[in-house]
Parts: sequence; structure tokens; C-alpha cells
Amino acid sequence: MEPTNLLLIRHGQTEWNSIRRCQGQTDTPLNERGIEQAQAAAEVARQAAPHIIVTSDLRRCAHTAEIIAEALGVAVVPDKRLREWHQGVLQGLHYPEIEAEHAELQALLRREPLDHAPEGGESLAEMGKRVIMALDDIAQRYSQQRVLVVTHELPIAYIQCLVKRRPFTDIWDVKVENGVIIPVEWPQPTLSYAMVS
Repeated sequence: MEPTNLLLIRHGQTEWNSIRRCQGQTDTPLNERGIEQAQAAAEVARQAAPHIIVTSDLRRCAHTAEIIAEALGVAVVPDKRLREWHQGVLQGLHYPEIEAEHAELQALLRREPLDHAPEGGESLAEMGKRVIMALDDIAQRYSQQRVLVVTHELPIAYIQCLVKRRPFTDIWDVKVENGVIIPVEWPQPTLSYAMVS
């Protein structure tokens, strides 16, 4: 199968982003800066001329997708598999609180990021499997087309680790800015999915 050109984009900024509060799958809206970032992303995306937009169904992604779709005149398809990592009890906490109150979990996640889940949440391995399934389905359905995929920081960081053959312990160091588009060919022809199973 010929690869599909994916344009991965993290949603625009939310208020929780700006105050460093853990969102996970909490359904927070874009703030004013986030709307501006989505509008700017639409102008960048215009050059790539995507055929369709597939988005996480959480509001911050859906609104980003709607802004870009309106500017480009393309359709939007939601896919909940593109949601952010569900961080369970960590969601809603500020990051200094997480460091103070969940230091042991944080240490485990830095050392073995795929193998541990916050209480009430999912592991990064579980997140990665659903995101890969979504991208595989997108690549099959829209083969050899350009698809803008609006998702979240950790799904993009996970895919970047896969594509660049970086160890998953690097996932916390992968910078994914709000509103920035990252092109990726999918599927990766030489990628071994055994590394994520």
C-alpha cells in the first residue's frame, strides 16, 4: 500500500495549557490564543491542500479542525481514538502538584513510560495502540491523499518517537507546539510494530 501523507497538528492553546494544568481527556475549550493559532494553522495548511480533516472529538481539537475546515472548504471527520492520553487522577492537577503528590508514578513513567497507568487512566502503550489503529484506518480509507489529523501532544510525541526510531523514554522530551503542523507518511514501510505490542 502506498503511504498516505498525514499532516499532524496539535490543537490550539487552551486556558489549562497556559496555566500548566493537566488536561488529559478533560474536555476543555480553546482560549483566544488557541483560536488565533488555529487560524494561522489554516493558512499554513492551505499550502498543503489537504483533502479532508480527521480530528479527535474533544472540543479543543474539534474547534481547531472546524476553523481550518471553514478556511479550506474541506470536510471534518471525528475519531475518538485520536484523543489525548487519559491520565486518570492526574487530570485537573497543576504540574507542580503532580510532581509533589505523585512523585513515585512520575519516576516510573520516566523510566518505563509505556508500562504504567495513572489510577483511573490508561497506559501510554494503550494510548499508542488506539492512535496507531486510527492512523492505519485513515491511511487505508484515504490512500495516497493528504489528510490533516488534529490531535494532542502525547499522541503526536508517541508517533514522532516511532517514526524517528527514538526510545519511548524520549517521549517527554519531544516538543509538540500548539497549532504546529508536522508532516508524516503513514504507514511507515520499514516500521516494526512489534516494538509497541
